[in-house]
Amino acid sequence: MRKPKTSAIDVIKRPYSQSDYSDEKTLLDLLLCAEDPVYFMRTYMRIQHATRGSLPFNPYPFQERILKALHEHRNNVVMCARQSGKTTCAAGYLLWRAMFVPDSTILITANKYVQAIEVMDRVRYAYENISDAIRCGVIEYNKGTISFDNGSRIVSRATSTDAGRGLSISLLYCLAGETTVKVRDKETGEIQEVTLEELYNLL
Repeated sequence: MRKPKTSAIDVIKRPYSQSDYSDEKTLLDLLLCAEDPVYFMRTYMRIQHATRGSLPFNPYPFQERILKALHEHRNNVVMCARQSGKTTCAAGYLLWRAMFVPDSTILITANKYVQAIEVMDRVRYAYENISDAIRCGVIEYNKGTISFDNGSRIVSRATSTDAGRGLSISLLYCLAGETTVKVRDKETGEIQEVTLEELYNLL
């Protein structure tokens, strides 16, 4: 049974703290996690199930395909049914990216700020249940921002014209089909503003 955690100090790893890697398995696991986000999530990520509580994350094959696409391709549009686990996949991948790709700035945006915070809640829950030997230390840990001691950070904001202002974004995660993006036709140079759902249909 997991020990209940009562404060931010209990759930985060202090920045720049030392970890013991005398156990070869732990060191090997760290290397495997750094190379493969699916291995990281399958081995260390926990999720909150509506009726069964805290469970290890065992992605379905279609979720593994989503994760592979996120990892291997710069631009992705994911259209899935509700409650299919896409947000859980995204939260796990965003956490992996922040911890294992130093100096990354990840922005989560949604039409409603509460939706962006929902993703952050899943990121925080996953982070809090990883052993210190695998996870990064944290410098800032609040409702809308997590900053790690490797220079990476995850920021959540409501979608607006200046949502990314002041950020050098490495990865942008947008929620909801109503979110609009500007796309440029490579052949004609024409620029259009379309929703993510329209972009998916165009592709």
